[in-house]
Amino acid sequence: MKSYTAAIVLISLALGSGQVFAGPDESMRVAQRMAAAAKQKLAAAQAAKGAERHGLMAEHMTMMKDVMGKMNGMKPKQGMNMQEHEQWIADHQALMQQMMEQMAGGHQMMTHHCRPEGH
Repeated sequence: MKSYTAAIVLISLALGSGQVFAGPDESMRVAQRMAAAAKQKLAAAQAAKGAERHGLMAEHMTMMKDVMGKMNGMKPKQGMNMQEHEQWIADHQALMQQMMEQMAGGHQMMTHHCRPEGH
């Protein structure tokens, strides 16, 4: 019974101490959703052919520019404790990694699939 009570007290303290279990802030969630939408657009472009592919890639590039603009303006919110700040940085780095992977995927697709015929 003592361990059960101790567990309840620890959980209560953790929940009451702020955002211990809080995920990304709203601007991070928006940027993550934007990046996910851009990734879907890239996948659609990879599956498409010809002019449709080029149009989808143009849309993807615009979406990527928008995400990068959003990320450029992101800053950790004031009052974060060290753990929250480190988590924010980790989330931001993970989002940057996703963006780099999309850029690499788009570049690879454009260099391998968008070359003129006969090359």
